[in-house]
Amino acid sequence: MFRAACAPVAGLERRERLLAVGPPVSLVVSLAAWIACLYAACALLLPVDRAPV
Repeated sequence: MFRAACAPVAGLERRERLLAVGPPVSLVVSLAAWIACLYAACALLLPVDRAPV
């Protein structure tokens, strides 16, 4: 994804700056996904109070 965004960039320094953003962004996205999965798993463990119909 980042390589496609860097293809039209002419300067090497600018391209390197754009490519350097990739690993931290992927770590933040992975952390957010883990937190979302943990939240969903904890929500599934909560008891459900079902009223009789």
